[in-house]
This record gives sequence, C-alpha cells and structure tokens, in this order.
Amino acid sequence: MEIVVADDYSKDGTLERIKERLKFVDIPVYYLDSEKNLGLGKNYLRGISACKGEYVAILEGDDYWTDPERLRKHVNFLDHQDQCPMSFNPFKIYHEEEKELVSTFSSKEKKMNYYGPKTLIHYNLIGNLSACVFRSSMLNNIPKEWFEYNITDWFLGIALAEIGPVAQFSEEMSVYRVSAKGLWSRHSKQIKATEKENLSYTYDRMLGYRFTREFFGYRLTSKVKNKRDLWIEKVPGIPNRLIIRLFSQGVIFRLSNLIAQVVPLKMIKRDVELYKAF
Repeated sequence: MEIVVADDYSKDGTLERIKERLKFVDIPVYYLDSEKNLGLGKNYLRGISACKGEYVAILEGDDYWTDPERLRKHVNFLDHQDQCPMSFNPFKIYHEEEKELVSTFSSKEKKMNYYGPKTLIHYNLIGNLSACVFRSSMLNNIPKEWFEYNITDWFLGIALAEIGPVAQFSEEMSVYRVSAKGLWSRHSKQIKATEKENLSYTYDRMLGYRFTREFFGYRLTSKVKNKRDLWIEKVPGIPNRLIIRLFSQGVIFRLSNLIAQVVPLKMIKRDVELYKAF
C-alpha cells in the first residue's frame, strides 16, 4: 500500500497541511510537486502513472471516505472478480454552505450491480471518482492523450466497461463535498448540463463513434429534463404534479432512448471540435 499525493500547484497551504497530517503515517508517501498548474486531466495522469500498486483508489480534494473497511471491501471483491476492471460505491453529498448531508442511493438490497457501457452512458451512474477503485492494468490501457480532455468518472467508467462489467456496491462508503469553491460543484445546474452535453460529443469521438446513438439519447434526455424542470418551476399546484407524473425521469429516459434508436445516424451530430471542460 502507498499514498501518492498529486498536488496541482495549490497556493492555499494544502500541500503543507497534507505533509503535516501524513508525517507519522506508517505507509510510503510520494509527493508530486508542480511548478505550474497542470489542469485536471494531466494531474490525474501523472498521479495514476506514479502508482505502482495492483489497484488505484482516487481521493479528490473535496471528498472523504466514511467506511474504514472501504478499500479492503473493494480490493477483496476485485481479487475474486477478474472480469471487472473497476468497482465503485454509492456516496452521500455534503452541501457545505447548508451543512446538509444527503443520501443519493435508495436501494436496501445488499447486492452488487453490474453495468456495461451503454447503461453508464444513459444514466451516468458513477458520479464521483472518489467512489471508484480501479484495476491498474486496465487503467493504464487508457490512452494517455485522452487525459488532455479532462476525462471524468463518467468517461473512465464507459471506457473500462467495454473491457468488462463495472461493478457497483450497495453501500454508501464515501462523501462528495459540494462547495461554492469546487471546480465542478460551483457551477449552476444549467452550466453543468451544457458541459456534459459538450463532453458527450468528445467522448463519442474518442470512443470511435461506437456509442453515437447512446450519447444522442443522453443529450436528448438532458434537454427534455431541463425543459420539464423549467415548467415545474413556473407552474404551481395540480398542473405541477401532473407534469412530474407525465414526464417522470423513467419516462424521459425510455422515450429518449427509443428515439435515439430509430433516428438515422446521418442525422445525429458528430465530428465536432474536441472539447476540454473547464
């Protein structure tokens, strides 16, 4: 076991505080200092490349793990499931300004779920890199140039799910901290939706257009959901509840994906400029 700290030229004392906290930890610690800001993707790449272990678990600066057995559970599972390139766990969201901790996972069943690339495109289920544990041999197969485009948990899950099923635990074992200062969480819902739609074109191209219909279905779902949410905000009372029931998330998903399967491929937008989020 080892700890690799990839500090991306922070200027707020983060690295000094980390070094103080890890001064007496009985685990090898490696610090990757930087003389300039590298950006999200390049910093991930150098951190992952520096890891020598069989598995890689990422813990982003905003997040924390809550189960002391978390790593052991993931590693034990992956040790016995050679076909899985990675596993991830549900997480809670901590809204820092409101000091509110919210659960995002409702299932009470203690079972593993397995997903392929199409499902991960449709539903963007992973949601947080700090919830993931990767098999190093699989992670190192990701082309290094892809990290230029600030690839996220969404993309890594899709790409690795082409190799084998991505496994989801049923236990919430980490927390995603939402802050007004967060690289992603500081943006509005509308901006996040636009960023994801833009990235979907890049990911489609990077994956060789093997999932063009699925990405189109995702974008269509996103647009319809945004329209629905705007209607809900403007319409009070009974009409509001009627809109929610008629255009539930499940209905929107199914309808959008059905449309995506029948639209001729030549009508689906592709070959746009590669997009680097944030």
